[in-house]
Amino acid sequence: MYGEEGYENSVTNLTGFHPAFPQMLQYEKNFCVNSLKSHSSVIHWEEGSWLSYQFLKNLKCGSSQKMDMSESLVVCDVAEDLVEKLRKFRFRKETNNAAIIMKIDKDKQLVVLDEEHEGISPDELKDELPERQPRFIVYSYKYQHDDGRVSYPLCFIFSSPVGCKPEQQMMYAGSKNKLVQTAELTKVFEIRNTEDLTEEWLHEKLGYFH
Repeated sequence: MYGEEGYENSVTNLTGFHPAFPQMLQYEKNFCVNSLKSHSSVIHWEEGSWLSYQFLKNLKCGSSQKMDMSESLVVCDVAEDLVEKLRKFRFRKETNNAAIIMKIDKDKQLVVLDEEHEGISPDELKDELPERQPRFIVYSYKYQHDDGRVSYPLCFIFSSPVGCKPEQQMMYAGSKNKLVQTAELTKVFEIRNTEDLTEEWLHEKLGYFH
């Protein structure tokens, strides 16, 4: 866990890994620091992000080995029909669980619709996700609070399984921030293994937003 100061220091220290690192980690930094301010200045960072995980693992190198990340980082646009679908999804009236699964069209460099599901539980949703390819999910979830209240949060889940191709991971990780902003979502989570997507996991993550 990091307090706000600890997280800021960790990001500062990470800049030594690569000159493009601060730009690529900006979304995670802003989201986590904002979460820290909203949740007693404490946040669990175990979920991390593919950028922080993979860069720390593979890109700690001397200056002579640094590659030009500005050329390799791709930020994909969001398809216009998907933008409209996401807008309508935010204002849906139904009270059942529902999911929009999105993928990247590599040739067009666009985030596009992959699948839509109605009445789908977290455990059923995980079975719809590929085990070796990233996916973006917007999930409308019927959340039963401990005090008996019911709410319907919209969750953004970035499925980034271990074992995906590095260039594919880069494209998805680089495009996540833009998609989150387009969908206008604040509850943003990440999984590194599709098996982690369970009812218990989602309840734990949503518990930080009480």
